Amino acid sequence: MIYLFGYTKTILFSKIENMPEMACQIFLNAKNALMDEMKSSIRKFLALTKMTRDEFADLCGVSKSQVDKWLSTVPIPRARQRLIIRIMKEEYAKQARLAQTKNPNSIHVPVTPQKYEKFRNEAERHGLTVPEWASEALDALSSIKSRS
Repeated sequence: MIYLFGYTKTILFSKIENMPEMACQIFLNAKNALMDEMKSSIRKFLALTKMTRDEFADLCGVSKSQVDKWLSTVPIPRARQRLIIRIMKEEYAKQARLAQTKNPNSIHVPVTPQKYEKFRNEAERHGLTVPEWASEALDALSSIKSRS
């Protein structure tokens, strides 16, 4: 204990001693938030693509029960996360190509689940669906005069 002008500094030292624990907790909270975001992205992906967990498990090279565990409490290994992100991008692109052949007068832009959620929120704010909002946004952008 150090005395400085009659005041003890034990509070300061106890806070410093707890700093590694606090830093560790902050790191774990951030890591858990990222994991929750990943799991949420997978759930949205499965819903948007109408893919079953069995089909998703086959693409990931694991069992359906492993996918079930990932979507509950078991952390997804980093290597599997990278694989899952690649699978989701490829599947979104595949669905966009399929939709393009069904309707050649449409535009399909693959986006991450996070961006889609952002677009959905903005569209909802305007009382529109995502395709309606995107169409209006593109129309507004095409009306901007070019400087050249």
